[in-house]
Amino acid sequence: MAKKRIAGGRGDAAGAAKEIRCAGCGSLLAKLAGATLNLQRGDLQASFDGRFHASIVCYRARCRRLSVVQVGGE
Repeated sequence: MAKKRIAGGRGDAAGAAKEIRCAGCGSLLAKLAGATLNLQRGDLQASFDGRFHASIVCYRARCRRLSVVQVGGE
């Protein structure tokens, strides 16, 4: 599977969340607001804050592409 790196940081406009989408099919995977990554799928909701990277596999059965998101770093 191909990896796609998406740089995240604190440069977003106040209150605006950047959408993290699958490079393969365009599905919404997460939202990045400042240094906080928010995931929501069905009844699952998770927020991660700080400096880290996350590997997210697309949930669509026909896609399953891997995306790597770096949060809070350069």
